[in-house]
Amino acid sequence: MTYNDIYNHRNILQNIPLTFEGRRLSKETAANVMLLRVAYQNKLNEYFRTMHEVENGLKNDGYDERAKKYANMKEGKIEKDEESMQAFEEEQAVWVDSINEARKRKAEEQVDIKNGKLTKQDLEDIYDLVGADGNFDYLNANGESVEMKREEFLSLIAYNLVG
Repeated sequence: MTYNDIYNHRNILQNIPLTFEGRRLSKETAANVMLLRVAYQNKLNEYFRTMHEVENGLKNDGYDERAKKYANMKEGKIEKDEESMQAFEEEQAVWVDSINEARKRKAEEQVDIKNGKLTKQDLEDIYDLVGADGNFDYLNANGESVEMKREEFLSLIAYNLVG
């Protein structure tokens, strides 16, 4: 499983309701969902910590000072120097490209999550909670609500999280 997979699986887990239309998920399944949410989030936090270190490591010496000076020039707090502003913009573009490439490589790395799956019983409990008829509001990775068929949501869980 890659960090990209973990991100997507965590998003699915976030969409599994613990209560729905006045009904509750069984305690055991709710606990499994919550523990998996934590495990997946911990792996994502590991990714973000690593990437923060990589981002700082990719900065040229004095980058932060130049960035502050650039921001002050843009805001009119100090006199603009077009040449140094352009040089910083070029430096920043290279840095951003390097970060994006590093993120892409890191996101494709293989990682393990122990006990990172739901059981068939968990899926049955989720099915009993949400049902298969009608639609379900699913929050995608961008935080936007997308209408999804409940059956499709259950299939998403089964395909990605049941082992």
